[in-house]
Amino acid sequence: MLYKYRFHISFFLFLTIIFLVGGIFGAGACGDGWASRSIGSRGACSHHGGVSSVPAVVSFIAACIAVISFNSYIDGKYKKHRGFVVRIDLPFHPLESALQIKPEFIFYEVPTLNAVSRKNFECFLCNSIFVSGSVYQYVEQKNRNVKYCSSCSQLIPGKNAKAAQDKEMYFINKKFNEDEINNYYRKNAVFR
Repeated sequence: MLYKYRFHISFFLFLTIIFLVGGIFGAGACGDGWASRSIGSRGACSHHGGVSSVPAVVSFIAACIAVISFNSYIDGKYKKHRGFVVRIDLPFHPLESALQIKPEFIFYEVPTLNAVSRKNFECFLCNSIFVSGSVYQYVEQKNRNVKYCSSCSQLIPGKNAKAAQDKEMYFINKKFNEDEINNYYRKNAVFR
């Protein structure tokens, strides 16, 4: 409750301290300590060192210290996490570390063209070295550096389908984990 209304409480606390400390030190005092009822009118405290600004400065400093102390106290007890205000000592949900891992899903272009190698080359997928005269597959003329051996080129559609399935499952699990984590913080929220 304090966290929710901390800005309202801070404002009220600031005004209260200003008026309280101002009342204690006396707003109507002259520079030499003389109490005067004529402060606010022209020539007040003219023979006593002028009107003292100490009560106003002391009130302002005391109010600032009180507000800063109050907010430090609140920040030491509560934290805002995923849009929910929870106690500072509430442990993170175990699934949060799993959400930090972002896997990479690799999709390969399916080769459609064939050629015979004039020199040794390495298969882009399995990294096997093939000698000149070997038949290889590639995607298009301008991308002949990406070459696949015959067996790997047949595996590419299956690998792409598996990557698409893994990607879909990752996002389904991610949504489930995020809902689970949000429910955890909603359940442990200080106020709703």
